[in-house]
Amino acid sequence: MMVLSFDAGLYKKGYIKAIKTIDPSEWFFNAHFYQDPVCPGSLGIESFLQIIRFFLLKKFDIPANEYETQMAPGQPHEWIYRGQIIPSNKRIEVHAHIKDITYENNNYSVTADGALTVDGVCIYEMKDFSLDFNKVHPLKQILKKKQIPEKKMIRE
Repeated sequence: MMVLSFDAGLYKKGYIKAIKTIDPSEWFFNAHFYQDPVCPGSLGIESFLQIIRFFLLKKFDIPANEYETQMAPGQPHEWIYRGQIIPSNKRIEVHAHIKDITYENNNYSVTADGALTVDGVCIYEMKDFSLDFNKVHPLKQILKKKQIPEKKMIRE
């Protein structure tokens, strides 16, 4: 994280900026697309969602293992995509401007707008992305902690 502010941004409710140096040997360039390597757009959106999650965890000192994160069901959002990340690019910046935060019944919800730039050019614009942080029932926490033993492979 390069910038984490709880009262900055377009809406004065929070701002996050993360930066990544592009490594042309990253796995996705060889996997997506054949002979036309690009970073999948879903990874850009995932990075945006992760910095929103990071913001909420830090702002409210939320124990991550006690909450499940999901896109807010039924909440419309918009993603404008007008470019791509290729191996010759150098730097990605992801920006999130917090629009709204709610807390009810031990659950949080956060809505943000944002942008992803590559080498200074905006290639994604995200509007009204909302995440819900729902408290995990204690019994479910116990079940999540249980490890299922790995089966040994039998070679014949």
